[in-house]
Amino acid sequence: MLLCLFDIDGTLTDTSDIDTACFVQALTDVFGLQKIDTDWSIYPDVTDSAITTRLVKMQRGQAPIESEISRSSEHYFSLLQSAFNTSSEQCQPITGGPRFLSRLDSDPEIAIAYATGSWEQTARLKLERSGYDHRHYPLASANDAFTRTGICSLAVERALQQYAVTEFKTIIAFGDGIWDARTALELGYRFVGIAQGDKAMQLQEAGADFVIPNYETITPAELKKRIGL
Repeated sequence: MLLCLFDIDGTLTDTSDIDTACFVQALTDVFGLQKIDTDWSIYPDVTDSAITTRLVKMQRGQAPIESEISRSSEHYFSLLQSAFNTSSEQCQPITGGPRFLSRLDSDPEIAIAYATGSWEQTARLKLERSGYDHRHYPLASANDAFTRTGICSLAVERALQQYAVTEFKTIIAFGDGIWDARTALELGYRFVGIAQGDKAMQLQEAGADFVIPNYETITPAELKKRIGL
């Protein structure tokens, strides 16, 4: 059986800009942080939990306590929800995404799982508002682990349990960030980049099997062919 492991922001949902704005606002409001660098590629671990802890520790001199992290994630969720309620255009699927996942789901030899660096509550909100099924497939998030590798590994474990198999012959990770490509390489997964322009070239150079701008023309059969299955 083949597992397709999806990142969410920028990979399935076109929410990266508003997501970043709300995340930064929550950190500012709850912790009083300033001058937050939103070039996520500079952070060792690109997850909400790791970035929050790192920034707070850098600017306050000590790590946040659990209640503060919870307050920040709840505030972030509220800000994002309000933004989506104000304008549904703030949360759209990457073109062809919902249909592609539906096609994957119809193939009995393909399993689906989500592995996101976001907090679970906000991840599910983005999936739901963008038209994706977020309850049927296993999901691992920043609530579960601090690192991308930890999150992906847990998502795979949950997929093995849900699909009642002992192993996946191939795991294909889908992502839009350089950190997604690096994680896939570290874990021995195949990698499909979702990007355009310079970002697409960056992912290709990082070792992507191939890069596509969206899911408009890709099919499960084409995916298998391009991966060499």
